[in-house]
Amino acid sequence: LALDARHGYSIPFAGLAYTVMGILLYMSDDLTGAESHTRRGLELVTRDGDAYYIADGYFTLAQIQLARGDVDGAL
Repeated sequence: LALDARHGYSIPFAGLAYTVMGILLYMSDDLTGAESHTRRGLELVTRDGDAYYIADGYFTLAQIQLARGDVDGAL
């Protein structure tokens, strides 16, 4: 992630790293960081067309919303 930042957020497939970091932050109960990284990851993986990580990113966002008690947002 730091390497991507140093290169102006232009490294191909960096979305995977952001998505995985979002999952790790969610598991660490850092919901704000998790949402931020997951949304950034989704922007990138959607651009790259990686269907698995797109689905995984939306699943992580749903988990974050549920952890916040926002059932409608999770749906």
